[in-house]
Amino acid sequence: MLETAAFSKRIMPFIGHSLSFGQMQGLVDIVVGYYREKAHAFVTVSVPPQRVHAGVLRLDVLEYRIGALRVIGNQWFSDRVIRQQSGLSSGQVSTLDALQTDLRWLNTNPFRTVDMVYRPGTKPGVTDVDLRVADRLPLYVYGAYDNQLDPTLGRLNWDLGVSWGDAFHLGQTLTYQLQRSVSGRFTGHNASWEIPLTSRDALLVFGNYSVSYPVADQPLSNKGISGQASLRWLHMLPHLALGARFGVDGTVQAGFDWKSTISDQFSAAVPLILANAETNQFVLGFIGSVQDPWGKTEINNQIVYGPPGISAYNKRGWYETIFPNAKPNYAYDRLLLKRALSLPFGLTANTKFGWQGATHNLLYSEQLMIGGMGTVRGYYVNTSFGSRGLMASEEIDTLGFSLGKWIGLNALDDKNTLGAFWDWGDNSQVHPAGIGPRVVTLSSLGTALSSKINRHLNVSVDAGWRLRRAASRGSRGVFCDFNLVAGF
Repeated sequence: MLETAAFSKRIMPFIGHSLSFGQMQGLVDIVVGYYREKAHAFVTVSVPPQRVHAGVLRLDVLEYRIGALRVIGNQWFSDRVIRQQSGLSSGQVSTLDALQTDLRWLNTNPFRTVDMVYRPGTKPGVTDVDLRVADRLPLYVYGAYDNQLDPTLGRLNWDLGVSWGDAFHLGQTLTYQLQRSVSGRFTGHNASWEIPLTSRDALLVFGNYSVSYPVADQPLSNKGISGQASLRWLHMLPHLALGARFGVDGTVQAGFDWKSTISDQFSAAVPLILANAETNQFVLGFIGSVQDPWGKTEINNQIVYGPPGISAYNKRGWYETIFPNAKPNYAYDRLLLKRALSLPFGLTANTKFGWQGATHNLLYSEQLMIGGMGTVRGYYVNTSFGSRGLMASEEIDTLGFSLGKWIGLNALDDKNTLGAFWDWGDNSQVHPAGIGPRVVTLSSLGTALSSKINRHLNVSVDAGWRLRRAASRGSRGVFCDFNLVAGF
């Protein structure tokens, strides 16, 4: 590591000259500083007793190794699970970047927080490490109520879910969610299973199944059945320090999706109209962040390729029964960027940008949806779909405040944030898809409130004023979104 031009340039002023004791200490400091710049912080450099011959001064560099590894403070997660997922072992030489990545990986489980504390070892050149764990019962049960369902299914929706964060006492995470519309027109089941494999690798298996009965003009009836089974390999990349002020963290994903969509329309007088298509696609993604002196930019990029002919309904003819001019052998890229920036007076600017590009018209499940929370507020969910699209949002939020403290009700233990937002979205199809506009643009202005009460209740409410008309809503006006989640 020291045989580089950059290091040689730093020590060049000390070469060819006699050195005082102070100058030798300055040389030692340069060597230590260079190691630390390369994220090798656990190092000692000394000048041993010696007889300088032929102008050669010898420095001893001792890089510390991990000695004893203790897990303390854990009540629910076993020592074995914490050690295995830490990636640390006795005798290992580790850099600051590697330790930071190990710590991030340990803290991906939401039911625990782990910190690393370093202690002098019992032997020279050894550093002992304590993994201090603050964990809680790895079980979370929740219920939710919102109006974020497609209008043809009734809009109002409730969820029940459970998450087991130490499944089978192996540090795995199992989740299940039941979703149902108040109208009874939609029922969905979602499940996932995350299995840690090594200190920075995991396997994620997830899927869903739903049955819906969208509103149709009499005497017709609609029925839709959809399902998905997916597999992802997750790998956390090492922390990348770009100088002293910039850094990159992230996780890469690679996997496969199978999706099925069945849509029926029938009546007593009209024969059954059957639409059926299957999606088989490979996915490569990156989820991470870039840190800089002014904040952090979050990145989520997913690149997808869907080859044709893998299964019986994975063909162009079947695709066109679901969406006009859609076909397999497609590729698309979906990018989402988020940025938070601190402003004067405790305000925060939250910026979001989304983009999707595609080679062909896609099925509904792969299209970019705009309308509702997380996209363009003030419009119904699924107001517009597009195989290609752009989204942008800017929201200014206040510093968190407590209404409970204002009125003397400290037991409420609440934290609230008010915001003002501007949302914009534009999507289109690659090829014409029947009647109607090929490009749809939505935009809104509004206010939002986010509240956390007693760590058990989360409330999100927004009111968006539509700046552009949409086919589903023929005039401008205000629409309110809400989402309530209670969990224990």
